[in-house]
Amino acid sequence: MYNSGMRKRLANEKAAEKKSLEKYKEASRLFKSKSYKAAAEAFTEAINIRPLPKFHFYRGNCYKHLHDYDR
Repeated sequence: MYNSGMRKRLANEKAAEKKSLEKYKEASRLFKSKSYKAAAEAFTEAINIRPLPKFHFYRGNCYKHLHDYDR
């Protein structure tokens, strides 16, 4: 029973990690195409799944390009 719950949690963590990486790649692609608002939203989704510092950094760069310095 204990191992089953632990395996399930590890599987959920791996799935969240994969989804956050996909959102990060999508956001990076949008950033390169200068769709800063859409990129910021995709980075926000990646942050909600897995709050890594680099996601915050790149989202901040999106806001900088949008001249939204309060965020």
